[in-house]
Amino acid sequence: MRDAPRVIIGGIQYTPDDPIPSPIIAVSYPTREEALWAARVLLSIQNGRRPFETGPAVYMGDTRVKVRARPATKDVLVEVFAYAEPSHLTASLYAASRVGRDLYGAFRRLVDIHKRYTLTVAEGDRLLMEELDLVKYVIDEKEVGF
Repeated sequence: MRDAPRVIIGGIQYTPDDPIPSPIIAVSYPTREEALWAARVLLSIQNGRRPFETGPAVYMGDTRVKVRARPATKDVLVEVFAYAEPSHLTASLYAASRVGRDLYGAFRRLVDIHKRYTLTVAEGDRLLMEELDLVKYVIDEKEVGF
């Protein structure tokens, strides 16, 4: 049986001098091939713009790839999903994981500080930001209490 993708949340320091880590969400897959497939799917669905002609392929302003957080018993369910067509009933990509309330609270404080977060894919715990780098601004949160 194939392992389901999982959602990783946290912060990343791009340089050792970063005073405050940048918030990040990654959909993690057990293999590089699966992570690359997911990156291609998300890039084909997202509707953001690449603001820089040169440099890394960073996309900003996407509204199609969604992140949702909902309270669970002792933790928070974090979901990442995207639909190729808004009218479709089945998501082209879906991943969900439960994360501790303390971890989610720390992540949410980083989002409040930076006013954004990065969404990417991962192979296990190895982030593949060179494959997918979406700057996101919205998390659909209802009743989470942060």
